[in-house]
Amino acid sequence: SEKYISNLLTNLENQTLKNFRAIFVDDGSKDHTLEELEKQLPMVSFAYKVLQQENQGAASARNYGLRESDAGWTVFVDSDDSLLPQYLEYLYTSVIEAKADCGICRFEMVPESTNGSDRNIGEKNAKVLSASECMALHYSEWIAPVCMIISKKLFDKQDLFFDEQCKYCEDIPFITKVIESSEKCVYLNHVLYLYWTHQGSLSRSPKLHKFVSGIEGFQRMEEQMKKSSSEAAKVFQEMGCARYYIGTLRKAAVQMNYREFAKLNQMVPFANYKSQLCKIPLKQRIAGYLLLTSKRLFYYTVKVIFKD
Repeated sequence: SEKYISNLLTNLENQTLKNFRAIFVDDGSKDHTLEELEKQLPMVSFAYKVLQQENQGAASARNYGLRESDAGWTVFVDSDDSLLPQYLEYLYTSVIEAKADCGICRFEMVPESTNGSDRNIGEKNAKVLSASECMALHYSEWIAPVCMIISKKLFDKQDLFFDEQCKYCEDIPFITKVIESSEKCVYLNHVLYLYWTHQGSLSRSPKLHKFVSGIEGFQRMEEQMKKSSSEAAKVFQEMGCARYYIGTLRKAAVQMNYREFAKLNQMVPFANYKSQLCKIPLKQRIAGYLLLTSKRLFYYTVKVIFKD
């Protein structure tokens, strides 16, 4: 991430909320990321800590940062994205005012190097959600960890961490567990996080074992949800699996050849969740019925519609 360090530090420096500490986790980078970071950090005004580990993936890196944090609240930021100046302020003040366990903002996927500092987002617009409402939102629109602020008491009470065996979409099981563990959430109707789109990221790597590890991680989380009687867990059981599997198979169809896709499809018990299709958004519902009709037709339809 060496070429993104300057933008990241500028974004943090420009936050309207100043009382925070940034924990940087170098996950075994092989370029000049660490050198660039250490060269520029003496010029920032915020508190910071730098951690290093051998390359173990995003889940492990985030867990390392979590274990080293003693703050009351945590947010996650990827090194190659942009933040609006109000990102920390709006998230933090919203959860404090609502006495919520977590807060969520919106994100937007933008071309690499897009700067959001000149956007006018207006006055804070926050809405309190129950955990079940938040779970329905997650499995309708996908909530990203970089769009969340999470209370430390959830980590302490529930021992919430990312599944380090999961190498694809490890965010989804983690966020599901966070929401299920919460009593109250806050939703901010603002785009405060800009997700840069570029080639070469882990999420775009078309490897079968990556998708398999994601499915296995999701299934481990699913077993945990079956043990819960919370309203949020019930919402997950009504729609979560169908929404996750159709999303995963859509991504796989874009990135894989048909033979690999067919192998992955055999590992997915999608037909078991046919009854959940009525609960998920329309586009995914149509894709689900198409998959049940013909996996080959689903594959080539996705290839035509989603070219990258």
